[in-house]
Formats: sequence, structure tokens, C-alpha cells
Amino acid sequence: MQTSFSSGLRILSEILASPIAQFSNDIMRTKTVPPGFAFANTILLYKNGDPTSVTNHRPISLLSTLCKVLTKVFTRRLRNTIEERLTLPPEQAGFGKNFSTVDHMHALSTVAEKCHEFNIQLCAAFVDFKKAFDCVELPMLWQPLESFGVDPNMIKTVQLLYANSSAAVRVGNQLAKFELQRGVRQGDSMSPSLCTIVLRYALNSIDWRGKSLKLGTKTLSYLVYADDIVLLAHNHEDLESMTEMLYLAAAQMGLQINFIRNENEVDEAG
Repeated sequence: MQTSFSSGLRILSEILASPIAQFSNDIMRTKTVPPGFAFANTILLYKNGDPTSVTNHRPISLLSTLCKVLTKVFTRRLRNTIEERLTLPPEQAGFGKNFSTVDHMHALSTVAEKCHEFNIQLCAAFVDFKKAFDCVELPMLWQPLESFGVDPNMIKTVQLLYANSSAAVRVGNQLAKFELQRGVRQGDSMSPSLCTIVLRYALNSIDWRGKSLKLGTKTLSYLVYADDIVLLAHNHEDLESMTEMLYLAAAQMGLQINFIRNENEVDEAG
């Protein structure tokens, strides 16, 4: 059975817990990261399409086990902070505990049923982001963390990890090394949380009033699971306007909507 960490660390967890905690605290206290600690050996996993095109491969960062342990701890702290402060509303189900895609599938199905029952027009656009992990602008990551109340020392530690991040990818017999200047790393347990926070910050910056779906006294603009969004409106004009607002807000954070995949994903009911 696969586990999150190496079997050696798990077996020696009681012995290593204190030194690892001290190591983590030293990084936060001294604001320094050991050379090579945040290095990632990147492999490319083929997805589909033309295998000679790099866009049809997913980069996965193979990090040191100790680095993965620390980012796992940071991820838990991030989640605790967000959940305690109730920053993410029910529309965002990809971050809180006990949520899954099933919740939003049920919600969307219920919305469609109610619109059909009361003869209310419903338009929905399913939004996909183009390589969201790879496109996040790192300078735009820190303000969302700060605005959501993440501990300043932790923010500085995450900044340190990314400021000292480097990677290498093997192409044929050649090993190409490079510094990371944008994007969060595939394979890092902290990356989904960071990407979700960035998207949440972008969504919070949008004024949806007058363009959302209204059912009785309830108003619903969108449903989100991690970085997958469905926008909801009463007509195509409002839906197009909402998509444009999302495009502009997301672009500020470096996120790009994949219009090729979204162009036909518009549904109507009512």
C-alpha cells in the first residue's frame, strides 16, 4: 500500500518528529533554506495527443522526502487558517473538509430541476483554466495569503521555499536545470491549496451583482471545486459578461481561461 511518505520516515516517526520540527522552526526563525533543499527533479508524464508536443505532458516535481514533509505541515496550517476564518464560502467545495465533486453535482442538478419546475431560464458556462498550476504569478501569491489571515512567518517561509526553488528536466540524454520564476509545483502537497487561494482571491474581487442566478431569495453566481468553475446566469448576455469579468480577474493572478475547451460548454434549461 502506498503512503504519503517513505516507509523509513514512517517507521522512525517518533524518533524523527522532534528533529524535523526543529528543522522547520529553524527555517522559519533564520529565514534561510539549505542549498538544494527545494530542488525538484521534474519528469514529464504523457497525457494525450501528439507525444512530441510538450503541451501534452504533465510536469511532476519529485521533491526530497523532507521537503514534502514540511510542505505537508504547511498545507495543514493553511487549511486550518482558512477553515477557522471561514474565508471560503459554500460555493467553493475544493478546500474544506468533507466536500467532494458530488456536492456540487447535486447542487447543480437541484438548481436545474428548480429552474425547470418554475420555468426559469438557466445558462451555465463550465470554465477550465489552462495549466493553472504552471501559470500562477508568484508575486501575486503573497497578497491573497496575507488577506486571508495566514501567519506572516509562514508566508515568509513559503516565499523562501519558492525563492530558492530550482528544478531540472531530462530531455533525451540532456539534463536542463532552471530556476522557478512562476507557477506552483506539480507534486507538491501545498500547491493545490495555494492555487485555490489565488483563485478565491480573484473571485472575491469581482462584483457579480445584477448578473447572477436568482432563485427565490437566494442568489448564486458560481460553483467552484478547486480550480474548476461553473458560472450561472439567467441569459447569455449576463453569462458572457461574467465570463469576461472572471477572465480579467484571473489574468491579474496569471491564470488563463482555456477557451478552446470551454467554447461549447454552455447549457440552457427552463
